[in-house]
Amino acid sequence: GHMIHGVGILPPLHPRRPIPAISLYADDVMLFCHATTSDIAAVKEILDLFGRASGLKVNYAKSSATVLHEEQGATEIITSLGCSTAALPVTYLGMPLTTRRPSAG
Repeated sequence: GHMIHGVGILPPLHPRRPIPAISLYADDVMLFCHATTSDIAAVKEILDLFGRASGLKVNYAKSSATVLHEEQGATEIITSLGCSTAALPVTYLGMPLTTRRPSAG
């Protein structure tokens, strides 16, 4: 996280800023960002840097992004990634993730 912020690729998430609107899941990695074209471009750059450093390539066709809360244009911005859009709840490493409190079952 600090390396990404240190080189200015993606601004840090801050508790006083609006909450991230998008969660991207690619190859068991979950990233959070705001619904802006600059943040999406930064996420793509981060994933490309990871690919160049590791020799691995992100398969966007097997990746998904989730709108965590509606922001104007969020869904359209996700399509620019070339991945699918997933609805909450999503499963991450076998655990269901949602923005709602779990209910007694």
